[in-house]
Amino acid sequence: MYSYLFTVIVAICVVALVLRRDSKLVSALMAVALFLVVALRGPDVGPDTKKYLFFFRFGSYGTDTRDFEPLFEYFNQYLLSLGLSDRMFLIICAVLSIGIVLYTIWKASSFKILSVALLLACFQWSFYLTGIRQGIAMGFFALGVYLMQDFYQLRSFRDFKIEAQIKTVLAAVLMMISVFFHTTALFAVLIFIVVFFFRADSKFYLIAIAISFVVAIYGAFTSIGEVMESVFDIVEGRMSMADRYEGYLNTKDSFSEIPLYLMLKDLLPFNVIAVACLIYNRDKKYTVYEHLYFWLVIAANLLHSFSYMFRMRQYLYPMAAVAVATLMFPILKRRKLSTIIPVTLLIAYVILSAIVTYVILIAMDEYNYTFLG
Repeated sequence: MYSYLFTVIVAICVVALVLRRDSKLVSALMAVALFLVVALRGPDVGPDTKKYLFFFRFGSYGTDTRDFEPLFEYFNQYLLSLGLSDRMFLIICAVLSIGIVLYTIWKASSFKILSVALLLACFQWSFYLTGIRQGIAMGFFALGVYLMQDFYQLRSFRDFKIEAQIKTVLAAVLMMISVFFHTTALFAVLIFIVVFFFRADSKFYLIAIAISFVVAIYGAFTSIGEVMESVFDIVEGRMSMADRYEGYLNTKDSFSEIPLYLMLKDLLPFNVIAVACLIYNRDKKYTVYEHLYFWLVIAANLLHSFSYMFRMRQYLYPMAAVAVATLMFPILKRRKLSTIIPVTLLIAYVILSAIVTYVILIAMDEYNYTFLG
């Protein structure tokens, strides 16, 4: 229980520091604390941790013997051949998932304390306590985006020095690796391809976010989710590693019948902050992180009833943490009356999300935290 208190403490840090200046020391301490909580958790923390440990030792996911993605299976076999303990397995997985994600956030963000705070409070960091396979895929994808950002800005491979060319090729390889650790990474890769070739401006994003939000509220395009469900049904019949997602498909009714107030709680802050960032930075040349964030908002709106969406958007949350902090930084520095609303909204969003995250974690038996164990 007390191990999750730092999700509330982060809210205090935001109130104390966001209105003043960035703090590398405080953000580094928060990042280290988050990594240690994930890496040093007991085997019973998170509904899937013990199952992954069983797979590591015996090659099967409990009583479920369906195939995993090939690279994850090879990864497990290699670590097992080294004679590693269960604890070392969890630590290595934490390094490759939340460790890489925090590293890329630290390197890419111009307002580090807010980026780490957003990941802690708003972007479901608790997923790293249980989603080992997808967590590693998220780490590789995040590193790929970070390595690709220079090429994204210039888009001139021949003018790059050899080191930059190697980074760009490595970024593409990492993104493909992420798909073969967890198939859902394909969604993030496709979004990245759209962002890479289609450089939208503020006007496009404002219109697209507004339309997609209305669509989400009225459920006008729920058939989009149904189409994507059908695609996964087809894939399941041809790729054995996709069969495992049948359980998610079976929950689609609960996702498609979300009450309006829960939908607003989930989507409204996300959309309002995105709109504020666009309005106050309308003349900015957006980075790859910021483009990915805006597309995440649009996709989250259109596919809110799609049962896989909660997993798919996990890949873009680290990009959102960097983008929101970077876009809000000049707004926070203006100290003008016109910035009171977005600043107040941001602080309230972080504080309330931190408290909700804490309450949810301590209320769920699967997340009853134990140290080591």
